[in-house]
Amino acid sequence: MRIQVFIISFLITQVMSGQYHDWTMWRYDHNRSASTPEQLADDLYLQWKVNYSPRVPVWDDPLNQNLMQFDRIFEPIVAENKIFIGFNDQDKIAALDINSGKELWHFFTDGPVRLPLAYNKGKLFFTGDDGFLYCLNASDGELIWKKLLAPSSAKLLGNKRFISMWPARGGIVIRDNVIYTAASIFPLMGTFIYAINADDGSVIWKNEGTGSNYILQPHRSPAFADVAPQGCFTLSGNKLLVAGGRSVPAGFNAETGEELYYQLAASGKTGGAFTCANDRVFFNHFRERQTTMYDSENGNKLIPVTGEYPVIEGNLIYFSGKEITAVNLNDAKKLDTLWKIAIPATTDLIKAGNCLYTADTTGIYAVRIKENSKPELIWKYSSDKVIDRLIASNGKLIAVTNDGTIMTFGDKPVDKITEYDFPASEIKKVTLKAERLISRAGQDGGYALIFGPDIKLLKGLVAGTSLSIIAYEKDASQVKALREYFNKLGIYADRLMFLEYEKPNPVLPKYFSSLTVINENFGFDGEFLKMIYESTRPYGGKIVINKDVEQNDNLTGTFREFNLYGAVIESGTPYSLVTREGALEGAASWTHNYGDIENTVKSDDKMVKAPLGILWFGGNSNMDVLPRHGHGPGEQVIDGRLIIESISGISARDVYTGRVLWKRDFEKLVEDSWLVYYDESYDEENPLDTKYNQVHLPGSNARGTNFIATKEYVYIIEGNVCHVVDIVTGEHVKTIDTGDDETMELGYIGVYEDLLILGNNFAEFTGMENDSIRIKNPKFTDYNLTASRELIVMNRFTGEKLWTVSANHGFIHNSVIAGDGMLFCLDKLPQYLETKLRRRGEAPPQGSRLLYIDIRTGKIKDEVTEDVFGTWLGYSSEHKLLLQATRPSRDMLNGEEGSRMIAYNVVTGEKIWDRALQYANPPIIHNDKIYTNGEGFHLLSGDPLLERDPITGEDMKWTFKREYGCGIVAASEHLLTFRSASAGFVNLDVFEGTGSLGGWKASCSTNLIAADGVLNSPDYTRTCQCPYQNQTSLALVYMPWMSYWTNSNYKWSGKRIKQFGLNMNAPGDRTSDSKTLWIEFPFLQGYDPGIPIKIDTSGFSRIRKEPVSVTSEETPWISASAVGGIRSMEIVLSTEADMAETSYKINLHFSELENKKAGERIFDVKIQGKTVLDNFDIVKEAGRTDKEIVKTFSGIVAGETLKIELVPVNGNTIISGIELIEEILASK
Repeated sequence: MRIQVFIISFLITQVMSGQYHDWTMWRYDHNRSASTPEQLADDLYLQWKVNYSPRVPVWDDPLNQNLMQFDRIFEPIVAENKIFIGFNDQDKIAALDINSGKELWHFFTDGPVRLPLAYNKGKLFFTGDDGFLYCLNASDGELIWKKLLAPSSAKLLGNKRFISMWPARGGIVIRDNVIYTAASIFPLMGTFIYAINADDGSVIWKNEGTGSNYILQPHRSPAFADVAPQGCFTLSGNKLLVAGGRSVPAGFNAETGEELYYQLAASGKTGGAFTCANDRVFFNHFRERQTTMYDSENGNKLIPVTGEYPVIEGNLIYFSGKEITAVNLNDAKKLDTLWKIAIPATTDLIKAGNCLYTADTTGIYAVRIKENSKPELIWKYSSDKVIDRLIASNGKLIAVTNDGTIMTFGDKPVDKITEYDFPASEIKKVTLKAERLISRAGQDGGYALIFGPDIKLLKGLVAGTSLSIIAYEKDASQVKALREYFNKLGIYADRLMFLEYEKPNPVLPKYFSSLTVINENFGFDGEFLKMIYESTRPYGGKIVINKDVEQNDNLTGTFREFNLYGAVIESGTPYSLVTREGALEGAASWTHNYGDIENTVKSDDKMVKAPLGILWFGGNSNMDVLPRHGHGPGEQVIDGRLIIESISGISARDVYTGRVLWKRDFEKLVEDSWLVYYDESYDEENPLDTKYNQVHLPGSNARGTNFIATKEYVYIIEGNVCHVVDIVTGEHVKTIDTGDDETMELGYIGVYEDLLILGNNFAEFTGMENDSIRIKNPKFTDYNLTASRELIVMNRFTGEKLWTVSANHGFIHNSVIAGDGMLFCLDKLPQYLETKLRRRGEAPPQGSRLLYIDIRTGKIKDEVTEDVFGTWLGYSSEHKLLLQATRPSRDMLNGEEGSRMIAYNVVTGEKIWDRALQYANPPIIHNDKIYTNGEGFHLLSGDPLLERDPITGEDMKWTFKREYGCGIVAASEHLLTFRSASAGFVNLDVFEGTGSLGGWKASCSTNLIAADGVLNSPDYTRTCQCPYQNQTSLALVYMPWMSYWTNSNYKWSGKRIKQFGLNMNAPGDRTSDSKTLWIEFPFLQGYDPGIPIKIDTSGFSRIRKEPVSVTSEETPWISASAVGGIRSMEIVLSTEADMAETSYKINLHFSELENKKAGERIFDVKIQGKTVLDNFDIVKEAGRTDKEIVKTFSGIVAGETLKIELVPVNGNTIISGIELIEEILASK
C-alpha cells in the first residue's frame, strides 16, 4: 500500500513539475522573448503582497531614464518555487517564497545590484556595481564563488555610490551553461566582455580592447569609443547582442567573442538598453516603449518603428501598446499583421501557455489566444497601483508595481491576503560621541570614510548629518553582522555601506571624503596613509583620529612627517585632526565666460594632463542646466564648487563628487533667458521626442555671461538688478541696483578683485530692419544684446558706485576685460555693421575707440581711435600685452570672421604687431602663445607656431584636427579641450594630434573645463537625442596608469626617419615619454601617414587587450596589442635619392597575449638579414603571459629601408611594437 501511495505521489509530482516552468532570466530566456510554456489557471486570485520602497533609478534625467530602464523597478526571476530580486539601495539579493511572500534568505554584496539576476542548474548569478560576478546556491543563498570582472579593485563615485571604476552592468544572459556579461560602462576606461563557464567561473573568452576602437559616433564623426556595455545582454542565433546603454547593441560572435558590428552612427536617434530577439532579427528600444527592428546578421536597421515592447514566439510576434497586435515575421524579414485586439498593454505584455497577460495603469488582463478565431478576454484584475512587470512561473502570476510592491496571484482564493511592509529608518537621536565628532570636524554633508566602525558613532552620524558613509571593517564576520544590524533598522547601503578591509590596501578615489574617521588602525602603512589623505576633499576635508586608536600618536606623527601639501595637523582629545586646507597644489579656477576677467580662455591649472581617468560620474541632472544649443553661459569653477545656470536659476555642485550643494531660482530669470539662451523651439514638455529640440542660438557667445562666481559670492543679473548669493550656502545675501531710474536691464557683468563691473542697459544698433541676411537669419543678426550703453564700476561687497563711463556706440561685452589695474574695452559698432558700411563705400560713424581706463578711478589713460576693429580683447598680464581680435566660432553672430589680430604693449601704448591671420576660435592666450581652433601663433610676434617633426626632426607648422562638435576650444596649462565627436583634447606637452575621451558626449556648449585639479564636464546636453553611449556629468583626473589614444594626422615628408614607432594593432597613435611618436599599424584607412611598409605574413591575426591587463614598467599601451603571423616587414626610411646609411637603435616590444605556455611559441628574429634573437620564447623570458619584454639592438645600419624578419620555430610569430631611434639621437 505504501509503495502504491509513493508511486501515485511521485507521478503527481512529475505531472505537476511538467506543468510548471521556471522564469530563469529577465523576460524568461536568452532571447528575452517574454514567452513561457507555463499554463496558468483561467481565474487568478491575489495571494500576498510585499511592499518595499520605490526604486530610485541609476540615471537622473527623463531621457536617460527612458533609454536605460533596467533598475527603475524590481525585476524578479523565479526558480525552485522562489522569487529572486536584487536591490540597488540595500546592495543585496533576496529570495522570497513564491507561495507566501516570506523572505527565505538574503545575501549582501559590495555594491548596488542594478541588473536582473539569472538562474542555472541550482545556481543564482548576478553582477554588481562592485565589478563582481557572483554565484550563489539558489536554495540557501550561500556564496559558491565570485569573480572580479574589473581589472582591479579601484573605486570611484558613480551615480552617487562608492563603486568599482568598472561597474559590472552587463546584464547576464545564459545559454548552454555559458554566462555572458561585462564590466565597465565607459570605453575610455576599457571595457571587458566575457563568456564564462557557469560551473566554476572560468573564462571561456574575454573581449577587451574593443572599447577603444576608432569608429563613427553620432553625426558620423570618429572617436575612440566603441560599445559601452550597460543593460541586459541578448542572444540571437550565434550572435551575442551586447546592450549599449543609450545606444543600439553591438553584435559579437557568441563562440569566439569577436566583435561583428556596432551600428552606432548608422542607427540615428534611436537605441537603448532594451533588446529582445529571435534567431533572425532583434528589437531594440526607440523611445517610450517603441522599438526598432534590426537584422541580427549585420545589425542593419530593417524597420524604424515597429511597435511597443514585443513578446516573441519564433516568427510570431505580439506587440504591446494601447492595443495588442499580432504579426508574423516572413522570409523577407518583414512583418505581416495577423490580428489586433483593443486590450491595453501599455506597461507590460507576456505570453504564458495559450494566454497573453497584459498590464496597464488600471490593472492586469488575461487574453486567451485561439487558433483560427479572435482572442478573448478571460480575466481582469483592477489595481490602484501601476503594474509595470508581469511574470508567469510555477503556477503563479507575479506582478511588480512602479512603487516597489511585488504581488503574487494563484489559482485559489486565500482567506487572508498576506502583506509585508518595510518601514523606513527611525534613527533620530544624535549620540554624544557623534555630536562631539561632528562639532570637532564641522562636516555634515558629502561622503565619509570610517575605518573601524563604531555602532553608536555610526547611528549618530546617520541621525545628525546627511553624510553618505563608507565604513571599512577588517573582520569579514563583523562586516556581515553590521550589514544585518543596520539593514534591519532601515539604514541601507545607499546611506551607510560596509566593506571588508583587505590587504593589499583598497584603492580609494581621490578627493571625495569630506570626513574620514580612523577608529582603528588596521596596520596602515605609509602609502595607505598618503592615499587616505589624497582621498580627502580639498578646501577643508577632515581626517579625525580617535585618541583611543592604537598608535594614535604614531599615525598623527606620520602625517606630519609626510609634509603633505595643505595639511594642517592638530593633536588633541578626544580626537586628533588633519585638515586638508585650500586648493590642490597646481590647481586653478575658471571664472567669467572665458576663464578669467582677462579673457585668456585658459585655466592656469597644472594638474589636469594626459592620461585622464574618471573621478566620478552621474548624480546630478541636466534638467538643472540650460538647453545645449542655446549656448548659455558655461560653468564657472572656484574653490571646489562648480556653478552652472538653469532656465530659472543657478546651482552649485561639488567639483570632486558631483554632489548638488544648493539650488536657487529667481523669478524673472526665465524672462531674461528667453530668446537669449533658449527660445520657442525648446519643448520642455516632450523630452523624449526625437525632433530637433532647441535650435542653435548665439547665446552667451554674443551676449556673454549673466553671472560671475567668486570665492565669496555668486553675482547674477536679474532684469535691472544684480543679486549676491553666498557661494557656500546658496543663501541670498543682498541685491545691488545701479541707483539709476533709467536702468531697464543690466548687460555686461564682470568682477576684478573687489570691484563689480556692470553694463547699464543694452546698446541698440539700428539699420538692420531691411538687411537681407537679417531677414533670412534673424537669430544670428540680432546685435542688440552684445553691448552695453554704460559701464558702472562698484565695490562688490558694499554696492557703492565708484564711477561710470558712457559709450559712443556700445561697449562690446566680449571686449570688456581687466588686468593690472586697468579696464580695457571696445566702444564701437558690431563687426558686421561696420563691414556692411564699408561694402557700401561708407565710413563707420565717428567715435569708435579702444579705451584703457584706470579701474579704480575711472580715468581714461589711453584712447585708441585708429585700427579699432573686431569685438574681442584679451590680456596677458605676464607680457603686459593686449590682444585685439574678433570672436569667430560656430554659433556666433554673423560677421565674426577671424581674419586679423593686433597686439599692443599696454605699458607704452605701442602697437607690437598687426597681422592678417585666419582663425576660428576666440584667441586663447597661453603663456607666450595664441591657440585657436587648429591654429597657433606666437603672442609676441603673431608668427605661426612651428614644432619639431617627431619623425624627421624638421620644423613643421603646429596644427591639430578637430572632428565634429559645437562649442569653442578652451585651454589649461597642459591641454586644449573641446568637443570632437566625443570629448577631444590636444596634449600641449608633446606632438600627438587629437585625442578623444570616448564613451560620453561632451556638450554642444563649452563644458570641458580644467579647473580645481579636475577636468569638469557637467552634463550640458539637455534636449540632445543623439545615441551617445553615455550622457552624464563627470569629472576626470590625471591617472598615469590609464591609457589613451590620439589621431596624430601625421604626414611624412619623405625625409630620413630619425625616430619612429610602430604600435601593432593599436587603436590609435600616442607619444611615449622618450618623445617617440608611435603610430598604429596596420594603418587605419584614411589616416595613413605615408610611410611605405611592406609586410609578408602567414596566419595573420590581430590581438588586443586593455593596457591595464598588461604588466610593463613604462609602456603597457604598446604591448597590450600585437599582430601575429608576420614573417617580414620592410620599412622605407627615406624617399630621397642616394641616401647615405646611418646607424639605428632598434627596440622590439613583445608580450604573450594569447595565453601560450613556455615552449608553445618560439621564433627567431633577424634585422637587416642578421639573426639577433635565436629561439626566442616570450613566456620563458617574461616568466608569465601578459608581461612586456623589450629587446634592444644597437648599431643597426640602414639606408633607404630597414627589414625585420620573424622566423617561426614552433607556433606562430607575434610582435607588439617596433621603435627606431637614430643613434645620434639615442646618444643624446
